[in-house]
Amino acid sequence: PLSIITYNVLMSVRGRSMAKDGAARAEELLRNMENEGFSRNEISYNICIDAYARRGNHVKAESLLSEMLSIYEDEGDLSCRPSIHSFASVVNALAKSRDTNAVPRAEEIIQKAEELDYISLNSYLYNSFIDCIVNSDAPDKSSKAEVVLMKMEQQQQLDVKPTEYSYSMVLTCCARSGEQGSAERAERILNNMETLYSLGQSSVVANSRCYSAVITAFARSKSPDAVSKAFQLVDRMEKNRKERSPHGHPNAHC
Repeated sequence: PLSIITYNVLMSVRGRSMAKDGAARAEELLRNMENEGFSRNEISYNICIDAYARRGNHVKAESLLSEMLSIYEDEGDLSCRPSIHSFASVVNALAKSRDTNAVPRAEEIIQKAEELDYISLNSYLYNSFIDCIVNSDAPDKSSKAEVVLMKMEQQQQLDVKPTEYSYSMVLTCCARSGEQGSAERAERILNNMETLYSLGQSSVVANSRCYSAVITAFARSKSPDAVSKAFQLVDRMEKNRKERSPHGHPNAHC
Protein backbone atom coordinates (compact mmCIF):
# COMPACT_ATOMS: atom_id res chain seq x y z
CA PRO A 1 0.00 0.00 0.00
CA LEU A 2 1.10 3.55 -0.74
CA SER A 3 2.21 5.83 2.09
CA ILE A 4 3.27 9.47 2.29
CA ILE A 5 6.93 8.36 2.15
CA THR A 6 6.25 6.23 -0.93
CA TYR A 7 4.47 9.11 -2.63
CA ASN A 8 7.38 11.44 -1.87
CA VAL A 9 9.91 8.97 -3.27
CA LEU A 10 7.87 8.52 -6.45
CA MET A 11 7.46 12.28 -6.83
CA SER A 12 11.20 12.76 -6.40
CA VAL A 13 11.97 10.15 -9.05
CA ARG A 14 9.60 11.80 -11.51
CA GLY A 15 10.78 15.28 -10.69
CA ARG A 16 14.46 14.42 -11.11
CA SER A 17 13.93 12.50 -14.34
CA MET A 18 14.96 13.89 -17.73
CA ALA A 19 11.36 13.75 -18.95
CA LYS A 20 9.92 17.10 -20.01
CA ASP A 21 6.70 16.31 -18.18
CA GLY A 22 8.50 15.04 -15.08
CA ALA A 23 7.42 18.00 -12.94
CA ALA A 24 3.81 17.77 -14.08
CA ARG A 25 3.79 14.04 -13.32
CA ALA A 26 5.25 14.72 -9.87
CA GLU A 27 2.49 17.25 -9.20
CA GLU A 28 -0.05 14.71 -10.42
CA LEU A 29 1.07 12.43 -7.59
CA LEU A 30 0.72 15.34 -5.16
CA ARG A 31 -2.92 15.73 -6.21
CA ASN A 32 -3.44 11.97 -5.97
CA MET A 33 -2.21 12.13 -2.37
CA GLU A 34 -4.95 14.63 -1.58
CA ASN A 35 -7.61 12.51 -3.29
CA GLU A 36 -6.44 9.40 -1.42
CA GLY A 37 -6.76 11.22 1.89
CA PHE A 38 -3.07 11.56 2.68
CA SER A 39 -1.96 14.77 4.39
CA ARG A 40 -0.12 17.25 2.20
CA ASN A 41 3.17 18.38 3.69
CA GLU A 42 6.08 20.73 3.09
CA ILE A 43 8.35 17.95 1.79
CA SER A 44 5.83 16.91 -0.87
CA TYR A 45 5.37 20.49 -2.06
CA ASN A 46 9.11 21.19 -2.08
CA ILE A 47 9.74 18.12 -4.24
CA CYS A 48 7.29 19.50 -6.82
CA ILE A 49 8.68 23.05 -6.60
CA ASP A 50 12.19 21.64 -7.14
CA ALA A 51 10.95 19.68 -10.14
CA TYR A 52 9.54 22.81 -11.77
CA ALA A 53 12.65 24.81 -10.80
CA ARG A 54 14.86 22.30 -12.62
CA ARG A 55 12.87 23.09 -15.76
CA GLY A 56 12.81 26.83 -15.22
CA ASN A 57 9.04 26.88 -14.85
CA HIS A 58 8.80 29.69 -12.33
CA VAL A 59 5.06 30.17 -12.87
CA LYS A 60 4.22 26.71 -11.57
CA ALA A 61 6.87 26.93 -8.83
CA GLU A 62 5.44 30.24 -7.61
CA SER A 63 1.91 28.84 -7.77
CA LEU A 64 2.82 25.93 -5.49
CA LEU A 65 4.55 28.28 -3.04
CA SER A 66 1.44 30.48 -2.96
CA GLU A 67 -0.64 27.37 -2.34
CA MET A 68 1.57 26.41 0.62
CA LEU A 69 1.30 29.91 2.10
CA SER A 70 -2.47 29.85 1.70
CA ILE A 71 -2.84 26.45 3.37
CA TYR A 72 -0.63 27.52 6.28
CA GLU A 73 -1.93 31.06 6.75
CA ASP A 74 -5.62 30.50 5.98
CA GLU A 75 -6.11 26.96 7.25
CA GLY A 76 -3.44 26.93 9.96
CA ASP A 77 -1.95 23.70 8.64
CA LEU A 78 1.61 23.62 10.03
CA SER A 79 2.57 20.63 7.90
CA CYS A 80 2.45 22.81 4.78
CA ARG A 81 4.30 25.80 6.19
CA PRO A 82 6.95 26.83 3.62
CA SER A 83 10.62 26.53 4.52
CA ILE A 84 13.62 28.49 3.27
CA HIS A 85 14.04 25.74 0.70
CA SER A 86 10.59 26.52 -0.72
CA PHE A 87 11.48 30.17 -1.30
CA ALA A 88 15.01 29.48 -2.56
CA SER A 89 13.74 26.92 -5.08
CA VAL A 90 11.29 29.45 -6.52
CA VAL A 91 14.13 31.98 -6.91
CA ASN A 92 16.17 29.20 -8.54
CA ALA A 93 13.29 28.61 -10.95
CA LEU A 94 13.30 32.30 -11.82
CA ALA A 95 17.08 32.17 -12.38
CA LYS A 96 16.67 29.32 -14.85
CA SER A 97 13.66 30.85 -16.59
CA ARG A 98 15.52 33.77 -18.22
CA ASP A 99 12.23 35.67 -17.90
CA THR A 100 12.66 39.42 -18.48
CA ASN A 101 10.97 40.12 -15.12
CA ALA A 102 12.87 37.40 -13.24
CA VAL A 103 15.05 39.75 -11.15
CA PRO A 104 12.28 42.04 -9.80
CA ARG A 105 10.08 39.01 -9.18
CA ALA A 106 12.91 37.27 -7.29
CA GLU A 107 13.34 40.40 -5.19
CA GLU A 108 9.66 40.18 -4.18
CA ILE A 109 10.02 36.51 -3.25
CA ILE A 110 13.11 37.25 -1.13
CA GLN A 111 11.42 40.21 0.56
CA LYS A 112 8.53 37.93 1.51
CA ALA A 113 10.95 35.36 2.97
CA GLU A 114 12.75 38.07 4.94
CA GLU A 115 9.48 39.28 6.43
CA LEU A 116 8.45 35.88 7.78
CA ASP A 117 9.81 35.23 11.27
CA TYR A 118 9.64 31.46 10.85
CA ILE A 119 11.99 31.45 7.86
CA SER A 120 15.69 30.94 8.60
CA LEU A 121 17.53 32.68 5.78
CA ASN A 122 20.56 31.02 4.19
CA SER A 123 23.12 31.49 1.44
CA TYR A 124 21.22 29.20 -0.97
CA LEU A 125 18.46 31.81 -1.21
CA TYR A 126 20.86 34.64 -2.00
CA ASN A 127 23.09 32.53 -4.25
CA SER A 128 19.99 31.71 -6.30
CA PHE A 129 19.28 35.44 -6.50
CA ILE A 130 22.84 36.09 -7.69
CA ASP A 131 22.30 33.42 -10.37
CA CYS A 132 19.10 35.19 -11.35
CA ILE A 133 20.93 38.51 -11.76
CA VAL A 134 23.87 36.96 -13.62
CA ASN A 135 21.52 35.19 -16.07
CA SER A 136 19.61 38.40 -16.79
CA ASP A 137 20.22 40.86 -19.59
CA ALA A 138 20.56 43.80 -17.20
CA PRO A 139 23.44 46.07 -18.33
CA ASP A 140 24.33 46.77 -14.68
CA LYS A 141 24.17 43.18 -13.49
CA SER A 142 27.70 43.07 -12.05
CA SER A 143 26.92 46.01 -9.76
CA LYS A 144 23.58 44.46 -8.77
CA ALA A 145 25.28 41.15 -7.99
CA GLU A 146 27.84 42.96 -5.84
CA VAL A 147 25.05 44.60 -3.82
CA VAL A 148 23.64 41.15 -2.97
CA LEU A 149 27.14 39.91 -2.08
CA MET A 150 27.71 42.87 0.25
CA LYS A 151 24.35 42.24 1.90
CA MET A 152 25.40 38.65 2.58
CA GLU A 153 28.74 39.80 4.02
CA GLN A 154 26.96 42.12 6.43
CA GLN A 155 24.69 39.40 7.82
CA GLN A 156 25.36 38.11 11.33
CA GLN A 157 24.07 34.58 10.70
CA LEU A 158 26.79 32.25 9.44
CA ASP A 159 24.28 30.44 7.21
CA VAL A 160 23.80 33.63 5.18
CA LYS A 161 27.48 34.49 4.73
CA PRO A 162 28.83 34.31 1.16
CA THR A 163 30.16 30.94 0.04
CA GLU A 164 32.88 30.19 -2.48
CA TYR A 165 30.09 29.90 -5.06
CA SER A 166 28.78 33.40 -4.19
CA TYR A 167 32.15 35.04 -4.82
CA SER A 168 32.88 32.94 -7.89
CA MET A 169 29.61 33.88 -9.58
CA VAL A 170 29.95 37.60 -8.89
CA LEU A 171 33.59 37.72 -9.99
CA THR A 172 32.79 35.77 -13.15
CA CYS A 173 29.96 38.20 -13.83
CA CYS A 174 32.40 41.11 -13.49
CA ALA A 175 34.85 39.38 -15.86
CA ARG A 176 32.20 38.89 -18.54
CA SER A 177 30.48 42.22 -18.06
CA GLY A 178 31.01 45.17 -20.34
CA GLU A 179 29.83 47.45 -17.56
CA GLN A 180 32.11 50.38 -16.84
CA GLY A 181 34.10 49.85 -13.66
CA SER A 182 33.47 46.09 -13.53
CA ALA A 183 37.22 45.32 -13.38
CA GLU A 184 37.72 47.68 -10.46
CA ARG A 185 34.65 46.15 -8.82
CA ALA A 186 36.15 42.67 -9.19
CA GLU A 187 39.44 43.84 -7.66
CA ARG A 188 37.56 45.41 -4.74
CA ILE A 189 35.71 42.17 -4.10
CA LEU A 190 38.95 40.16 -4.24
CA ASN A 191 40.64 42.51 -1.76
CA ASN A 192 37.65 42.32 0.55
CA MET A 193 37.71 38.50 0.44
CA GLU A 194 41.28 38.48 1.68
CA THR A 195 40.56 41.10 4.35
CA LEU A 196 37.55 39.22 5.73
CA TYR A 197 39.56 35.99 5.76
CA SER A 198 42.45 37.61 7.64
CA LEU A 199 40.03 39.04 10.21
CA GLY A 200 38.47 35.62 10.76
CA GLN A 201 35.12 36.86 9.47
CA SER A 202 35.08 34.48 6.50
CA SER A 203 36.40 31.00 5.78
CA VAL A 204 36.40 31.53 2.01
CA VAL A 205 39.85 32.03 0.46
CA ALA A 206 40.49 34.03 -2.69
CA ASN A 207 41.65 31.07 -4.77
CA SER A 208 43.31 31.04 -8.20
CA ARG A 209 39.96 31.07 -10.01
CA CYS A 210 39.06 34.31 -8.21
CA TYR A 211 42.35 35.91 -9.24
CA SER A 212 41.90 34.64 -12.78
CA ALA A 213 38.46 36.25 -13.00
CA VAL A 214 39.82 39.61 -11.86
CA ILE A 215 42.70 39.42 -14.34
CA THR A 216 40.20 38.60 -17.10
CA ALA A 217 38.03 41.54 -16.03
CA PHE A 218 40.99 43.90 -16.47
CA ALA A 219 42.01 42.26 -19.75
CA ARG A 220 38.56 43.00 -21.15
CA SER A 221 38.26 46.46 -19.65
CA LYS A 222 39.14 49.79 -21.23
CA SER A 223 41.07 50.87 -18.16
CA PRO A 224 44.40 52.56 -19.00
CA ASP A 225 45.89 50.65 -16.05
CA ALA A 226 44.62 47.26 -17.23
CA VAL A 227 48.02 45.78 -18.13
CA SER A 228 49.79 46.98 -14.99
CA LYS A 229 46.87 45.80 -12.83
CA ALA A 230 47.04 42.34 -14.39
CA PHE A 231 50.78 42.07 -13.71
CA GLN A 232 50.27 43.29 -10.13
CA LEU A 233 47.74 40.52 -9.56
CA VAL A 234 50.12 37.89 -10.95
CA ASP A 235 52.84 39.25 -8.63
CA ARG A 236 50.43 38.96 -5.69
CA MET A 237 49.78 35.34 -6.58
CA GLU A 238 53.51 34.64 -6.73
CA LYS A 239 53.89 36.28 -3.32
CA ASN A 240 51.06 34.09 -2.00
CA ARG A 241 52.92 31.04 -3.27
CA LYS A 242 56.22 32.04 -1.68
CA GLU A 243 54.60 32.90 1.64
CA ARG A 244 52.44 29.76 1.51
CA SER A 245 49.32 31.87 1.76
CA PRO A 246 46.01 30.02 1.31
CA HIS A 247 45.02 32.55 -1.33
CA GLY A 248 45.53 32.12 -5.06
CA HIS A 249 48.83 30.83 -6.48
CA PRO A 250 49.96 31.18 -10.12
CA ASN A 251 48.73 28.55 -12.55
CA ALA A 252 48.45 28.01 -16.30
CA HIS A 253 45.39 30.26 -16.52
CA CYS A 254 47.02 33.26 -14.86
